[in-house]
Amino acid sequence: MGRDMETAVKAIILKKDGRILVLEQRVDGELFYSLPGGRMKEGTNEVDELKREVREETGLEISDAEYVGDWMFERKDGTKRLCKTYLGREFAGELTTAGKENYEELGPMWLLPDEFVTKCSNSKSLSDLLKGLRNEGKV
Repeated sequence: MGRDMETAVKAIILKKDGRILVLEQRVDGELFYSLPGGRMKEGTNEVDELKREVREETGLEISDAEYVGDWMFERKDGTKRLCKTYLGREFAGELTTAGKENYEELGPMWLLPDEFVTKCSNSKSLSDLLKGLRNEGKV
């Protein structure tokens, strides 16, 4: 039986050429693609938490964060995660990977939004958010 909803922050880090940063990961033997970010900790500020998560997962420091919308997915254990998503266009640092205890980072990659949507077919709401941002000319 699933737990309550968790809230996460996610970053769409956009290069000048229109590609976004995507993390390729293996969790419990399954390959998937994700945006940088992570679960919100109690009492933290969304933008501060987003910047910390991006730095930990990618080595990049984002200096801007524009809130662009929410999307949701359900984990295999039934936990639902609401992802508060921010667009970052200004960033610095050296791209690195950071392994976590329960998953393996296979590496970051820069993909066009449509390429990411194709690889990340597990979340229609994320796909819809990216399509909306594209229609608005933001990505």
